[in-house]
Amino acid sequence: MAGSHWFSGDYSYDILKLPYNVIGNAIGYFMLDLFGPQSLEFYIMLRNVLRENIIFATIGFFLSFFVIAKVGKIILKRLSSEEKKIIIFGFLFFIISLLPFLGLGNISSRYSYLSSIGFVIVFVVFVKKAFSYLLSISDKYTTFVIVILISMIFGSIQLFQLQNLHTDWNVAGEKTQRFLISFERIYKDYWVDKRMHFYFVDVPIKNGEAWVFPVGLNDALWFVLPNKEHLLDQVGSVEEAFSRISDPKNSSVFRFDADGRIHEYQKRADGSIVPIE
Repeated sequence: MAGSHWFSGDYSYDILKLPYNVIGNAIGYFMLDLFGPQSLEFYIMLRNVLRENIIFATIGFFLSFFVIAKVGKIILKRLSSEEKKIIIFGFLFFIISLLPFLGLGNISSRYSYLSSIGFVIVFVVFVKKAFSYLLSISDKYTTFVIVILISMIFGSIQLFQLQNLHTDWNVAGEKTQRFLISFERIYKDYWVDKRMHFYFVDVPIKNGEAWVFPVGLNDALWFVLPNKEHLLDQVGSVEEAFSRISDPKNSSVFRFDADGRIHEYQKRADGSIVPIE
């Protein structure tokens, strides 16, 4: 209301959509902690559908509140006083850690780091409760085997996704490095003296779950280009880039390949557009 939050789009708050975002994002972060980053694709798809169907979102909002309240009441009845305190503490830790982000128009893995501690506290209590229940209806050996198998499956899924994340970020870093190296190789001395206008096509934004150049392509150029007065545009195609050029002498067009390298293009006298060898 004070207008102090200057972000826009998914990184801003909307008072009318705040209740929907809070409930939806809380469920999304719970799924993220339980199932890992693989749940993000399903969450984004579900969110996009509900965003276009606000009536279903409203029904889902009240239904989710009712189900959570009922399930929570049933669960709390089966817990001891000490377990209730731990569950409430873990739940509040989870929610309070996410308060700055629950009202946003989307979720992000990095916002769940602190809140996941609260999830782990609650998760461990339920694993312990499940172990006690299995022990009461089965022998100790079978109970241990079941709990170990469940723990191994859960841990394997999380570790597999973590390894994928490491791979995604490693590849994203390699793409950034290849871009800087390839730009230096095609660098021309006259770029220092003129106010250059660079056009980039097929700029890599993400590699899996890792970011490459979401907004930072201009920052990357700043490190390798002595001319700090350059202009930069990201366009959809090489043809679109050349259609925007007003001064061919002070403009250059580049296209990214799948590995992150860039290739400069030129427009011939006959109108054809080809890469510069």
